Amino acid sequence: MKQYLFFSFCLLAVVTIPNCKCPTDSTDPFKNFNPYDDSLGKRVAAYQQTLFPDTANAVQGNPSLYIDFSSGINQAFAIPANRDFISRIYNSLMDTQLDVYKLGSRTVTAIPSHTPVSIGLMLSTAAEYKDIYAPIGKAVEKIVTHNGESCLITDFEEYDIGNPTTAEVTQIAFLKSYFTEWLSKGNSIRFYCSDYTENRLNKHLYFTIFCCGSIQKSAMIAKAETIFGNAIPHFDLTSQLYTLSQDYTAATKGGVFYDNDSKNSRGQNILDMQEDKYVNGLPMGLPFEFYQFGLDWKTIITLKIDYQKLDKFKDFFRRLFIDVSKQRIYSIEDIDVKTIDISSDFEHFIKCNEALKHIPKLKKDNNQKDIISDDEKDPISLGCYETNGKLREEWKYKPLPHKDMQEVFSFNKVLFTNTIANTGKRKAELGVSFHPNFSDKNTVTPGGLIRVDIVIKTVTTNLSDTALSLFQWPSTTVAGVQNTALLESIKTTMQDEKIKPANKIIYSYYIKTLN
Repeated sequence: MKQYLFFSFCLLAVVTIPNCKCPTDSTDPFKNFNPYDDSLGKRVAAYQQTLFPDTANAVQGNPSLYIDFSSGINQAFAIPANRDFISRIYNSLMDTQLDVYKLGSRTVTAIPSHTPVSIGLMLSTAAEYKDIYAPIGKAVEKIVTHNGESCLITDFEEYDIGNPTTAEVTQIAFLKSYFTEWLSKGNSIRFYCSDYTENRLNKHLYFTIFCCGSIQKSAMIAKAETIFGNAIPHFDLTSQLYTLSQDYTAATKGGVFYDNDSKNSRGQNILDMQEDKYVNGLPMGLPFEFYQFGLDWKTIITLKIDYQKLDKFKDFFRRLFIDVSKQRIYSIEDIDVKTIDISSDFEHFIKCNEALKHIPKLKKDNNQKDIISDDEKDPISLGCYETNGKLREEWKYKPLPHKDMQEVFSFNKVLFTNTIANTGKRKAELGVSFHPNFSDKNTVTPGGLIRVDIVIKTVTTNLSDTALSLFQWPSTTVAGVQNTALLESIKTTMQDEKIKPANKIIYSYYIKTLN
């Protein structure tokens, strides 16, 4: 009997020990750290910038000007309007140190000492136009590698690419790889097109601006717009086919639902939005907002049901607009909303960032190696760093998997369709509605952080755009043939999957509710 009782006691101990609370909290370096404290808004902004960095090139080095000096193009430069454009471009860039290059005789040659007078003399001197071999491809490659804003003045006729023939390349997309690389960095290209005649053939002279980032933010584009205006047509090769704007009733309210029929501000703020904690990233060039509410999801659902009986509160977010009136390359076909629980990844990100602020005190051991000092008491320093003072791998941030949340929010397609038609595509509204099946059971991690993304799902490539006719001309060396090498370079770039803005997040709402 005693043996049986002893065995039973041991079995009970074995069974119950795994269910006890293990002292993991005491070893957690972040036991006393709250990632959702009053710094939450700033932390969300840092998280957004880390996940969605601005991939566009920061302007590097001096602005540069590349001028084609191949024979034949001097006929384009002889036209007073074109000469004036070149002079004005050169003069507009002289407020900073300008790098100027000459294209000819198969080389791209730097012009180290230049002035308006010397460039003007070069343009008017027939001896400068020695042959047909302006290396367009090499010049564009140099521009892309340079990663700075550049202007290329050329007719885009390329001769002698890897073979001795003097016939120009007419149908090979020889610039596609360079255009694709430039755009894949988040950059853009604008082509200004001026007509001229060479040996009775109607051709084009292109003033091509390679700008870092978007067309709207380019300093060189701003100068070009002043110079060219509407004098000659232009075409933008860019995957940035829209601009966003907001029309909020107050800077601290954002676009979330308020009951404006209530007589006081407290009654209007039915979601108990913490206006002092609201963050709007769009004025800073960051496409996101952060909202913190003093309610839990169950209460929000109850409000939704009650207000929708009054034909209110159909949309959670409104007053965000998209302008797609200037899109030429692509047309948006479908927009959707995706909701994800980012709590685990966000908390991991914040803790990794916090660990970087807690570099431990070090000392030298007997072998003069760095080790953590004995008087280091900071739990984050001790828990996140190796004994030699190096950050542990687990505290070097790498995104964790997140969980998609189903049937939470949906995109208000009716609102988008109606406003895009009513405003001529200039101010289509992007509304986020409750999903018809939404309930508090659909939310994950109560009190955690969720992100609602507005996503361009599909786009159509506009290969039939009439503006593309600007990029072909009669061949100089082959009668009856059109030179479409530049056209094919542009069209194949437009169709490249790395460039097309499909499945692209264009805006994010971060939401924190009460636990």
